[in-house]
Amino acid sequence: MFVRTKQNFYFEELYRRQSQRVFRQYLFILKDRDKAEDFTQDIFLKLTSKLYLFHFESRFVTWLFRVTSNHCFEY
Repeated sequence: MFVRTKQNFYFEELYRRQSQRVFRQYLFILKDRDKAEDFTQDIFLKLTSKLYLFHFESRFVTWLFRVTSNHCFEY
């Protein structure tokens, strides 16, 4: 819905639902709490311009974890 409307409410809901999962994934990979917090913020900023790439070919969480992992490994 955020992709079509650009309304902050939808993005806030996405963040509320998924940010802890993303943070835990980063923490597991990086073993650094501060960096995991920074990366979590970064990925959600990145998502604002990347959500259109999600084409419902998999579960959203699966796609989000792939984007999260790629972001981490690029670092």
